Amino acid sequence: MNTDWELLTIITDPIVASLIKGRLEEENIPVIVDQEAAGKVYSFNIGPLAEIKIFVPRSKIKEARKLLSCDKKS
Repeated sequence: MNTDWELLTIITDPIVASLIKGRLEEENIPVIVDQEAAGKVYSFNIGPLAEIKIFVPRSKIKEARKLLSCDKKS
């Protein structure tokens, strides 16, 4: 992973990952969603293979955290 990207969150639900990705992109925040291939193929939903990591550019991390925080409160 390029050092210009920072981990925003780790989740296990692919639907939530898709919603987060869409919400960030809606605000023009680039997103990288990274998931272990085996987790995707076998649809693991617990443990490390189920982890979906969401990365954003380091320069946008504060904005992304604030956006997710506001969305959780709504």
